[in-house]
Amino acid sequence: DGCGFITYPEKYKTYEEIKQYYANDYRPAPQAGNLFTGERKLQYHAFFLTPIFDKWKADGKTEPVVGEIGAAYGMFLHWVRNAFPKAVIHGTELTESYKRVAWHEYDIKLENDFDTSKKYDLITSYHVLEHQMDPDHRLKEYADCLKDDGIFYLSCPIWFREASNGAMGGFDIEYHYHPDHINSWSQEHLEAVIAKAGLEILMRNDDIYGNTYLLKKSSKVAEPVK
Repeated sequence: DGCGFITYPEKYKTYEEIKQYYANDYRPAPQAGNLFTGERKLQYHAFFLTPIFDKWKADGKTEPVVGEIGAAYGMFLHWVRNAFPKAVIHGTELTESYKRVAWHEYDIKLENDFDTSKKYDLITSYHVLEHQMDPDHRLKEYADCLKDDGIFYLSCPIWFREASNGAMGGFDIEYHYHPDHINSWSQEHLEAVIAKAGLEILMRNDDIYGNTYLLKKSSKVAEPVK
């Protein structure tokens, strides 16, 4: 219908099948290259989140509640804990080898499912939403777990923009339309889904590894997503 959304979850039949696939078959155990990539991404995170961390410190917030969806092997949560040693952290991850590394390397226990009983100062979903079935429902679920002044840190690829960037190495059509990426958005559709979840955009940057947003709870009534 021209909205720019593509989804093809036929590879999976149930959420349990997705969990089993990501637990055992999605990717091998982390290696040195993953460490390099993780260190690079920490620079991206610092670009977006350092002003928020500075405000927390100025306000005397020493025990922020931080949740990460798709925490890999825990490097981001470890980075948060270095900045705020008393932070309450929670992370989800399905890949068993990554969960083991997070536990042994950083003493971080990652769970399969997001803890919706908490209210969070910060929730992070960094290149995860494109892997999830019913992403609009997941985003709404996470948004409902934010504190009134909480921040949602979301990053997603916009395939058509990135696919037209000259097919730079590592980011070709086969990468973007890999079967593991079961959702694809235009920017307009992704931002409509964000609004539908009850979130509004504080900041957007589409130069750093896909479209990346800082979001907050919104009192606006979203237009229907067609």
